[in-house]
Order: sequence, then structure tokens, then C-alpha cells
Amino acid sequence: MINVIDDFADQLRDAIAAAAIAVSPASPCADAARDGLARIAGTLGQVPDVTLYNLASADRATGGIIMMALKIRLRAVGGGPTLDHPDAATFLDELHRPLFDTVRKRRVN
Repeated sequence: MINVIDDFADQLRDAIAAAAIAVSPASPCADAARDGLARIAGTLGQVPDVTLYNLASADRATGGIIMMALKIRLRAVGGGPTLDHPDAATFLDELHRPLFDTVRKRRVN
């Protein structure tokens, strides 16, 4: 389980770094994007292991779609108030919560 979490976190760190490199200096949102990505990167270690494990498991089950969605969302960080996240847990929870609420509902029904 630890390897799964570590591997997923490493992939996410790489995706955050790639998103930061891709920020256009000419963009009016460049500073907000870099600041938001730095906040996410700086707080990734505070994300509960269960969240990372759930997302990693879903990513493996979907052939990488979860990580692809996270990469797309990382490119939008700083693009407006609804795309600004105070930390990594909040950023990831916006995908984690609806994904696993759906899973729970299917198990109940």
C-alpha cells in the first residue's frame, strides 16, 4: 500500500512541476498559477494516505484517467477564484469526494 501511495504522490509531484513549467509568463494569471501550484506542492505531504490510496487505486482501475484529469486541473490552477486551492488536500478532495461518493452510492443500491 505504501508503494502505491508513494508512486502516485511522485507522479503528482511531477505533474505539478510540469504544470508550473507550462505557465506562460505572459498570462495575466501567471503569478496566481505559480503561487497556487506552489501551495499544492508544499502541502502534498499533508494529504491523508487514504485519499492518495483511493485516487491511486482509481487511477490504476481506469488506466490513468484520474492522473490525466488531475494534470488537466493543475493547468487551470490560479485561473480564477474557483480554481484557487488553499492546499493539496482541498485540490484533491474536489475530485476524490465526488468519485468515491458515486462508488458508495453504487454499493448501497
